[in-house]
Amino acid sequence: MEDNLTEVERKASFKGWSEALRWERVLLLSNYWKRLRKEEQMWRQKSRVKWLKEGDMNSRFFHCMENGRRRSNHIGDIHFDGVRYVDPPRIMDGVFRFFKNNYKNVTWQRPKLREMIFKQLPMSENELLEADFSCEEVRRRFVVAMAIKAPDPDGMSLAFICHNWV
Repeated sequence: MEDNLTEVERKASFKGWSEALRWERVLLLSNYWKRLRKEEQMWRQKSRVKWLKEGDMNSRFFHCMENGRRRSNHIGDIHFDGVRYVDPPRIMDGVFRFFKNNYKNVTWQRPKLREMIFKQLPMSENELLEADFSCEEVRRRFVVAMAIKAPDPDGMSLAFICHNWV
């Protein structure tokens, strides 16, 4: 599949990107990513099967998995208020104080809208914002956007849609 994709890109470099080459590339990429996802899913399922078969037995696999979990869950030391804690009771106390300080109830006065001053638009600008969109205005916005938009995964760009808009 990768060879086919390389071949399509090589043809495009010599002849230029025709519509047929673009579609062929889109289809090849789509199939390539589908195949990669299926392979990843297969390996994930195989690892689950292996865990079901060997995971709870007293095997090397089981011990490797448990040691990996223990390493990733281990807290060797913690820094809190500029102090480094190493022993487990002090670490637990530091974690407890950290969360206690972060989640304590703090009362504060919320701002009231009556006290705030908002800028207001003049009526002429307000009417422009509330006016209905015309088809021509929407079409102009699409034309501006198509210059900066990349093609979708299906290979159709916004320029294609605008050109064929009825």
